[in-house]
Amino acid sequence: MNLKKKGFLASFLVVVLLLAPILGFSSEPNDLKIAIGDEAVALGSEARFLQPILVAPGTTIKIELPANATTGYDWYYEGLLDLRYVKMVSEEYVEPTTDLVGAGGKHIFVFETQKALGLTTINLAYYRIWEGIQPDTQLLTLHLLIQ
Repeated sequence: MNLKKKGFLASFLVVVLLLAPILGFSSEPNDLKIAIGDEAVALGSEARFLQPILVAPGTTIKIELPANATTGYDWYYEGLLDLRYVKMVSEEYVEPTTDLVGAGGKHIFVFETQKALGLTTINLAYYRIWEGIQPDTQLLTLHLLIQ
């Protein structure tokens, strides 16, 4: 990806995060759960995701996101993961616990910070794989400061 596209994508992510409440990205704890180690991250405001989250090397980061595979939508990791700072440990879709037709489940990503100290980003997007990212795609960007 060239530098111009990266700059556009970064700007696009910031704009979408600021518009997250309008796009229906809820901050209700039942909709989005992030745990750093054994502690849940407070989700009070979408602006929280614009500031880096301080983490130590070797910390597990678990992100649970609402998803509904019956609609074709799912969460995908976007961009390149800087393996000096963080690696993906696992990723899975968990089926709903109800028998209701069309009920949604959740997509769980687990990352682990590495020994290197620095700033890195985790970018996730919710879309239909055959459509790709669209203007109304829900995005989640977490900035991690490993120290």
